[in-house]
Amino acid sequence: MVLEDRNTIDKKIVVHGKDAFGEVYDYYFPRIYNFIYARVGNRDDADEIVSVVFEKAFSRLDTYNSQYASFSTWLYAIAKNTIRNFFRVKKIRTFVDIDDHIEKLQDNTNDMDHKMVQNETNDHLMKALNKLGDREKEVVSLKFWGALSNKEIAKVTGLGNSNVGVILHRSVNKLRNHMTESEDDKESFEK
Repeated sequence: MVLEDRNTIDKKIVVHGKDAFGEVYDYYFPRIYNFIYARVGNRDDADEIVSVVFEKAFSRLDTYNSQYASFSTWLYAIAKNTIRNFFRVKKIRTFVDIDDHIEKLQDNTNDMDHKMVQNETNDHLMKALNKLGDREKEVVSLKFWGALSNKEIAKVTGLGNSNVGVILHRSVNKLRNHMTESEDDKESFEK
């Protein structure tokens, strides 16, 4: 289970400090990278930002306090702040047009029809995500790309636990409605 793995990694960093950082990096890198990429929509920028996040985490590891927050919450807070700094420096919107930047999910089958349907669904999903507000996108990104619990999202964002749950519920409903609208539009077009 992901939570058990996360708890084990978090305990290792508390007990072993910088000596356990390689294992922490291996565990968290894909999660932090996906979270950052979902926010910036550009692989080069995501590569740059993720390296800054881990450099900051390593150099400031002695400031981490496990009684205040879990390691993952602390690391995602660093990632969130680094993304904010990136956008401040670049002077661009907090969220970019995702459907122009997110690559299609890889499909290992050779079935072209299946790939076309999957790509079209991904396009519809990315367009639906673009219709969410910034706060909704951030919470959804942390939940689904960052794999954080609602409690961890609340700590990272400064929102209450119940508020995170409400935002996620409403956001998923909005996404579902946008996806249904897209399907209805497609069916009307095909008739």
